[in-house]
Amino acid sequence: MAEWIECFLNKRTERWPEALCLKFARNFAWGVFYFRDGDATKEQFLKACRNLSTDIEKRKWHLEIRKEELVHYPYYYLCVAADVDMEVDGGDFLDRARACPSGKGLGRCTTGVVQSSSVEIKEPPKTDIIELPSACRFKIYVVSQRLKSALESIKATGVEFLPCRGNGEGFFQLRITGETLAPPDVGKIEILTRCPSCGILRAFYAECSRFSAGALAPLDFQSCKSIRSGSNMYQALRYGDIISSRVQILLASGEFIGRRRCSDGPPIEFGVVEIEGAPWLRRGKQ
Repeated sequence: MAEWIECFLNKRTERWPEALCLKFARNFAWGVFYFRDGDATKEQFLKACRNLSTDIEKRKWHLEIRKEELVHYPYYYLCVAADVDMEVDGGDFLDRARACPSGKGLGRCTTGVVQSSSVEIKEPPKTDIIELPSACRFKIYVVSQRLKSALESIKATGVEFLPCRGNGEGFFQLRITGETLAPPDVGKIEILTRCPSCGILRAFYAECSRFSAGALAPLDFQSCKSIRSGSNMYQALRYGDIISSRVQILLASGEFIGRRRCSDGPPIEFGVVEIEGAPWLRRGKQ
């Protein structure tokens, strides 16, 4: 059975009382306390928070599923290793002529940047799928010939493959052409950085991320480029790429290298895309 992990954030400050961090160290990671289903220490933690007058901002659930359960959940976030660990370098394949001028002190904005030529790599990747650094709104993925063939064998939709230049012979850019039909509702949002020229969100903190029924296209690959908070709509920088369960099953088969864990704190292997009204969400979501 899938397992839920409940998360607790400090409302008043980023720093938790040291007593809490020491006593519940095994439940603490990246500034968040988390407790799995049935963990008896959760009530002890909540009591300690009350005694220390620690105000908790919110609680949310993360769904942790096993490899054999992948087929039961239709969509996942695509999580891929970055090139920083794989010694791959991106070439100059972007056209910034119509890029947003952004604002003082924020550097160049990625709005308006388009791909002008094939991806050029200086050194062949050591994995079957990898993400290259790029100053644009979409992510640049490179895949091996064998992963390309595997995706073509299942007739993957919402994606195209473009040959790479340079020393990338036998590797292809995996370009996501599909898009979600509607943005997710992220609940309350705290905007950290926003381009003063085009308004795109460059950094923000969101309460959740949940799509309404019918908001996702029946595709194996699709990108999400905007979000909704209440009645407000925002364009967001590289918000997320979504894959179907059959693509996730393929990547998790052990035959291909390059997929990474969705989250380290709490440790979540596969990032499930939440859909409003889905059966697996009907349990005490706060």
